[in-house]
Amino acid sequence: MPITLHHPDARAFDEVQQLGIAIGFNDRGGQHIGFLYKEDGKAARLCHLAHHFDMRDSEPSKRYRWIQTTIGKENRAVLVGIIRNIIDRKTRIPYGIRYEKDYLTPNGEYIKRGLGNGLTCATFILAVCRASAIELLRCEEGPAGREGDLEFQADQIAALRQCKKYQFHADNVSQHLGDSRYRPDEVAAGACNGPTPLGFAEAEALGKQIARDLGRPPGPRKK
Repeated sequence: MPITLHHPDARAFDEVQQLGIAIGFNDRGGQHIGFLYKEDGKAARLCHLAHHFDMRDSEPSKRYRWIQTTIGKENRAVLVGIIRNIIDRKTRIPYGIRYEKDYLTPNGEYIKRGLGNGLTCATFILAVCRASAIELLRCEEGPAGREGDLEFQADQIAALRQCKKYQFHADNVSQHLGDSRYRPDEVAAGACNGPTPLGFAEAEALGKQIARDLGRPPGPRKK
């Protein structure tokens, strides 16, 4: 089933029904994903994990396209509540490339795991949904060592190393280099093509469709 990406000029962010997925590009030209959520009587907002200890809640910009989730209405309301708890608590979430088990409680608290463990923008989506007992992808099927994934992970570790106070964390994250990567477009597919969880082959195929529709990042990629 094809997934429709909405441009905010054609379909406004405020048309989202409680919860959607926003997907676009970060400043380095890579895909970036977050929750597009709307509380009663308020404008739609974007909640996303930008990087290490960098949780953001802001007005969505036109650098993003959005997709309505196929998650049921009651579950969407629960997820919006978890997102609100994370925002209100100012939950500090570390960056990490290994994804396993639970990372967040329904109250929005971060569950500390091993050294170097944490979330990406994409696994943040998986973790919030898992906190409500919703599995978007069959993560056990996630392949490791795909073309481009190792380069992506190495780039993220290099970005961590640019900050002196994160050297220890970067050293520990590097121990997970080569772990399975869950790409933003694949996670978007899992959230927007129910029923869940979506098999990885299906997620990968739908993710490629999302990536094609999203197009190329604006301007040259920053090194």
